Amino acid sequence: MKIDKIIIGVLLVTGILLSFGGCIKDEFETPSISEIPLGHVMNIQQLRDFCLPGNTHKFTGDTSVVVVVTMDDKSGNLFNEAYAQDEKEGILVRLTSPGGLYKGDSIYINLKGTTLKYYRKVFQIDSVSVDDNIVKRNVGVNTEPEVVTISDIRTLDYESRLVKLENVQFVESDTSKTFADAPNLEYGELTIQDENGNSVMLRTSGYAKFASENVPNGRGSIVAIAGRYDDVVQLVIRKKEEVQFDGPRFTTTQHDGSFDDPYPVLYAIQNNTG
Repeated sequence: MKIDKIIIGVLLVTGILLSFGGCIKDEFETPSISEIPLGHVMNIQQLRDFCLPGNTHKFTGDTSVVVVVTMDDKSGNLFNEAYAQDEKEGILVRLTSPGGLYKGDSIYINLKGTTLKYYRKVFQIDSVSVDDNIVKRNVGVNTEPEVVTISDIRTLDYESRLVKLENVQFVESDTSKTFADAPNLEYGELTIQDENGNSVMLRTSGYAKFASENVPNGRGSIVAIAGRYDDVVQLVIRKKEEVQFDGPRFTTTQHDGSFDDPYPVLYAIQNNTG
């Protein structure tokens, strides 16, 4: 009798295990994920040609642009924005919320629900949701800055692109300043010059992590985004370490504007206040 009970118990346990085993699958089903479609792919220049200055366009279908993020908002120098570029052009991306995009992210942006527009003549994609519009293809992609001159970027041909200026410095009157007014959270506007007296503005948010840092007083190179406000170029840096002004300062070439010593044409155009 005792042996019969043991046998019955073993059979019950075996049956229970077999019933559980029938419910266990060798391969689990992958949870369904709503994918963001790629749709028709355009580059930044094609977007510019499609939406000319003064116009806007809101996308209702699946159209995408493939870019690499060159500047994010981690440093505080941008808010709800990022800069990105493809092989030839750059663009400002305005986000619906901060974070989620990082320098080096290779992404495609499905433009459905976003708007192409110009604000103060800056070409941009507005109302981009990181969750609903963006797919990351890769991370940590390096974008080399284009080595240019101040005269080059003042043509506005490098709008929203990552650039590098060499052999430049802050003007003498700005060497005692900080990058921005951190206590009052106000923008800082500093002037960078080359040896020929050509100049360009560096604009920094008072919310930037390095806003209270003193600017370097030497000369050297700077890596920045060639931002824009109307027809004025405004450099925007990602971090203070990309301002490498550690060489000896130079004396700019001065001209008195006389018949014997006229201003260079480009200098006269850029510095015309009349």
